[in-house]
Amino acid sequence: MKKLVILDFDGTIYNGDSMRDFARYLNPAIYLFSIVVIVFPALINALGIGSRDGLKRIFLRINFGRQTKEVMQEKGRAFFELNKKKCFKKAVDWIAENKAEMHIIIVSGSCHEWLQPFADDFGLELLCTELAYDDHGNCSGEWVDGNITGKDKVRVVKNAVEIQSYDEIIAFGDQKSDALLSEIASEFHMNYFRS
Repeated sequence: MKKLVILDFDGTIYNGDSMRDFARYLNPAIYLFSIVVIVFPALINALGIGSRDGLKRIFLRINFGRQTKEVMQEKGRAFFELNKKKCFKKAVDWIAENKAEMHIIIVSGSCHEWLQPFADDFGLELLCTELAYDDHGNCSGEWVDGNITGKDKVRVVKNAVEIQSYDEIIAFGDQKSDALLSEIASEFHMNYFRS
């Protein structure tokens, strides 16, 4: 039986929020400033006004805007070395045991620059939010093809994989928005690897 497995990253494989952790690692002072800046918009968002995408755009722009692609990738590799132990052991073991028999992909709202080293280490394909860069290779603080969360996870999987060729699709996540993968998955597991 041909199986496709879709794994969320933050909170599912990785114990924490890798975007916040990477921003803090990249520049702690700017990270703290960004948290102060988004407090008020976050409160408004909690009242149902505004959007999570808007908050994320502010966070990206402050923390990663004007960084070069080379610096972001170099720091992403160093971040991986410092934080690979933050992955849930149960998730790491499960991936190692099953990747030869199943097509496993990581689908995340976090970004390629710091997630690719994790995916490479696992030997898995990665579909994630892609940061935009200008003609000089500087990060604009925007994303290229959407914020890959919720319904966008379904969209990118459908675009990247011929899902009809699989007998079974299993998804793992840690948020209600991840459960939207049930649109294409026959099984969805919440917080499966936490122990």
